[in-house]
Amino acid sequence: MKLVKYETARKALSAATKVDEVKDIKDKAAALAAYARQARDTDLEMWSTEIKERAKRRLGEISRHLETAQGANQHRPKAGKKLKADTLKAAGVSKSEAHRCEKLADMEEPVFEKRLAL
Repeated sequence: MKLVKYETARKALSAATKVDEVKDIKDKAAALAAYARQARDTDLEMWSTEIKERAKRRLGEISRHLETAQGANQHRPKAGKKLKADTLKAAGVSKSEAHRCEKLADMEEPVFEKRLAL
């Protein structure tokens, strides 16, 4: 049963395209990891922590492609777009958290996978 939920969470994460969607998955995984720790369920804790780390990486992938403020136009985003800072703030993601997530997204896939395995 746990494996099915794990795979479902991974699929939802890969399909997520908005900062708030990914943050929601990350927050739920963090809460589940905390519950698993209290219940002393090491498998669930490991899987939920992995989903949380993958969500951080996905958040970084999305964040680095958001439009940033440029020079004198910093308060005027292109039509229909929000600036990166506004999008992150609306989702409850700090600039420093976004930066850390972007660093995870910049990692080569084998390096990231090895980091998860530790």
